[in-house]
Amino acid sequence: MIKNVNINKIVRLADWKNYIIPFLLGIVFLSVYIYEIPFALSLKVTGLLLISIIGTAAYGYLLNNIFDLEEDKRAGKNNFTENLPELIKILFVVVSLVTALLPWLFLSVAFLNFGLFILQLILLTIYCIPPLRLKKFICAGIIADALYNSVIPVFVIVFIIREYAVIIPETGSLIITVLFFTLLLKGLRGILLHQLADRKNDGKAGVHTFALYHGALKTFNLTNRVILPLEMIFNVVLTSLLSKHLPGISWLFIIFFFYKALKLRFWNIRYLCRWEFKFYRFIFLQSMNDWYEEWLPLYTLIVLVVKDISFLFLLIPYILLFPAFFKKFLNEIPEAIVNFRNDLKNKFLKRC
Repeated sequence: MIKNVNINKIVRLADWKNYIIPFLLGIVFLSVYIYEIPFALSLKVTGLLLISIIGTAAYGYLLNNIFDLEEDKRAGKNNFTENLPELIKILFVVVSLVTALLPWLFLSVAFLNFGLFILQLILLTIYCIPPLRLKKFICAGIIADALYNSVIPVFVIVFIIREYAVIIPETGSLIITVLFFTLLLKGLRGILLHQLADRKNDGKAGVHTFALYHGALKTFNLTNRVILPLEMIFNVVLTSLLSKHLPGISWLFIIFFFYKALKLRFWNIRYLCRWEFKFYRFIFLQSMNDWYEEWLPLYTLIVLVVKDISFLFLLIPYILLFPAFFKKFLNEIPEAIVNFRNDLKNKFLKRC
């Protein structure tokens, strides 16, 4: 019976492997650099945190699959836990939870970091399990998702690594405050875009989401005109604060911004971001994810290598496991240049 079970599909590995893991590893690398953690200790802590991250993500996605089964049936969506015996479901949940918790036996545990981790597990649980099932509440659902998906895991990592700190920055409290609001906005944007993309299925399933209650256009405008601009402003402030500790990060963010401007054709942004251009709209609204998941982790790891060549033993496997940055860069630059040339030519011809 277990032979026919596809664990990757049950825990929806493809949904988070290339998004959650690089993003959180980037936070690990950034914290290691700022708190000046030696390579040997960094390697140990990174490995333990990676195991815990995988277990936690698997636990959350598995619970979602199990308790979304009836709604997925109504929406006509595939749910790979449908034919699993109850005992096997329980076994997978227990294994993923143990995987998430076991590394804590070897980490520096404090009330704050472990308390936040337990809070994350609680939110993951009550988000989908009745009778609370927070995801059925319009506002509580998106706030809970933003917290357990973006805010809490980052602070768990930061506060774990801070326990090993050689030096704690003087601006640490301000950085933590700005980071909190940046992550909250990132999380809210992520869940609202997910609800927008999935609103037809949610409607069929009878799920009451923010996007369905307030309408697609209002949700889009909130994300496009309020959340994303605020998120970018907080990122500017955050990179400015971090530049005192991580050299070149402000310049990297400027380069990232101009790169995205070229790729997304910002000179046509008012036209292209209209509601009708659905595909482009979602690419634009998701563009900041590349900063968190690709640019920041890779850059921070490279800076660590410059500081200590031993970190090359982390950089090489990281690039092999997550090559998305290089693939995108090689594909997008020629396309962006062609688009720029064509748009420039069209504007020139119109004026002539």
